[in-house]
Amino acid sequence: MKIKTKFDVKQKIFIPQLNVEGLINFLNIGVDGMEYNVRWFNNGSECKAYFLESELEEINHDKKVVGFGTG
Repeated sequence: MKIKTKFDVKQKIFIPQLNVEGLINFLNIGVDGMEYNVRWFNNGSECKAYFLESELEEINHDKKVVGFGTG
């Protein structure tokens, strides 16, 4: 069986509720759907928790800032 997921294992993601970037360790199929185990650091301490797809965002470092200076 193949399962299509929004994010991949070892992918860096953004957790908006915590305003931090994390790394997906593994996936779990739970009663609420696909759950992602994410690891991040807070003040030097390792943190891990499960998040649903809707609670995570993809990181796009390729975004370019456009505009002009006024001075």
